[in-house]
Amino acid sequence: MKDIAVIGTGDFASIVYQILRKHERNVVCFCVDDEYLSDDNTSFWDIPVIGRSELIKKYTPDTTELVAGFIGSPMFDIRQKKCDEYKALGYSFANVIDTDVSYAAQIGEGNVIMQNVSLGFDTHIGDGNIIWPGVVFPHNNYIGDYNNIAPTASLSGYAKVGSHCYIGNNAIIKNRITVNDYTFVGAGAYIRHDTVSGTTIVPPRSYELDRPDTRL
Repeated sequence: MKDIAVIGTGDFASIVYQILRKHERNVVCFCVDDEYLSDDNTSFWDIPVIGRSELIKKYTPDTTELVAGFIGSPMFDIRQKKCDEYKALGYSFANVIDTDVSYAAQIGEGNVIMQNVSLGFDTHIGDGNIIWPGVVFPHNNYIGDYNNIAPTASLSGYAKVGSHCYIGNNAIIKNRITVNDYTFVGAGAYIRHDTVSGTTIVPPRSYELDRPDTRL
């Protein structure tokens, strides 16, 4: 099994590192672009932080695979751009799948799938996705590339998500619906029709009610 180098040193890098520890993967370094390397940024989780140029020299694709430890907004274009740059150098990206995940799915590469996610029968997951805790794909679902699917979002059967989409917390996608590329779905939204690429969909706004006099 190859060693792991994690790209990034932020909060998301910490999350993926904790999952890698569960699997007892050997993380040899965290990596940042050379211009972000400084005397204040030499160690993360007691593991060396190195620049991209040193990574390429010291850890070759033959011995090391990468993990994208960053989210890469807006709409995850930066995430794909950085991954593509490293892939062009011959590196592959490992899937980081929590030990609590239940799945019967076909999964691409470079995905981060967190605890208590359910990936049901005949579900297809592409590359570079971030799937947060409690997400449910029951069966016959298709997820494209570089999506960010927030906690407790759920799809019904035969629903599809394209690429570069954001699906908010507790959003629900109806069966046989397609969420097309670059769709932003707000928290708690219910998607009952196919979306147009590039649209933003949010539920009715929450607002504060006048509270009755509790002294009565």
